[in-house]
Amino acid sequence: MDRDNHLDPEGRSEASRRLRVLARSFARAPYPILIVGEVGVGKSRYAKLLHALSHLAAAPMRRFACGDDEASLVAAWNDVIAGGTLLCEHVDEAPPGLQRALTRALSSTPVIQGVVRVIATTRRDLAVEVLEGRMLADLYFRLRVLAAEIPPLRERREDLSSIARSLLSEVSTRKGGDAPELTADALDLASTYPWPGNVRQFRNELARCATKGLQTIGRALLAEGLDDRVPVVGLRSPSIAEAFQTRLRAFERTLIGEALRAAHGNRQRAAALLGVTRRTLQRKLAAARRAGIVIEAPRPDPAQHVIHGPASPGDKRIVAVEPRETVARKGKPRAAAKVHEAGTRLDGDEPRSCDVPDASAVLDGGGEPPFGDGEQL
Repeated sequence: MDRDNHLDPEGRSEASRRLRVLARSFARAPYPILIVGEVGVGKSRYAKLLHALSHLAAAPMRRFACGDDEASLVAAWNDVIAGGTLLCEHVDEAPPGLQRALTRALSSTPVIQGVVRVIATTRRDLAVEVLEGRMLADLYFRLRVLAAEIPPLRERREDLSSIARSLLSEVSTRKGGDAPELTADALDLASTYPWPGNVRQFRNELARCATKGLQTIGRALLAEGLDDRVPVVGLRSPSIAEAFQTRLRAFERTLIGEALRAAHGNRQRAAALLGVTRRTLQRKLAAARRAGIVIEAPRPDPAQHVIHGPASPGDKRIVAVEPRETVARKGKPRAAAKVHEAGTRLDGDEPRSCDVPDASAVLDGGGEPPFGDGEQL
């Protein structure tokens, strides 16, 4: 393995050993890989290591940020479609359209045949993103064939010494000259600091210290740049309360969809079925849309808005009745139903006539069927 990679060589923590084993194992498997970790832990760097160890090492590796538009994905995909690794950074930030495009890419022939390896990184728990409706479940399960979680730097403090040597070697290579060393006091300070920015923050602080041109980096010099005001932001995982709230929102959206279907897309009627106001229903539908969830409301079927029957006990004609909601507009209620003359057709805004035979003759088995030439009322 690459001896300069801070995840590889002399790391003594159990996490580093596990990551080394996973890297060797995953590199031989031609499946998508999901790399999970807080900001700055080195997810992209680990992805480069996986690419370097794979059968695609001689092929290109292209990366794109999932917060970009689909054109960036198309450009990166075209570079690796003949063979290579596609690195999708921050897949948790992908908008719905890009998520669908990624899902299609993962089901394409080059990926299935192992010609293209897809690696995705995330700073959030994607299972929570799926539960809360921000990520497509299909995309999540296609990406999570193999998964590696990189622990934060504060959980592998025994690796600080080897990581510092690796990072200082990189810094000295860029600026020229010998790499400075971290003193024992500075290393002790580093082991007590939480490093909210993880390895990225550690590298930047060492680069700042190296610009002084000293042979050693002491405690005081390292402490100058450490900021205790920045909180540690871990991977987002649901609490018990959040889990119940997520399930409640999902159940609520299921009921809204069922009510809309029962009401044939009529939102006023669906709100009445749910026992809420139309405004409340509209607000919940808007919230679902903002979360990337579309609750389907079927278009009204004209045939469902027609009732056939006699206008009165003594009237044998077939009469079409169009049900409507009683809605108050400026204090004036609207009629609950509209009655059309027999022989009308309600498949548009204006009724049109069609032939309707005598109902008694039809019921007795004589005459033409009640729909005449085959057109419905």
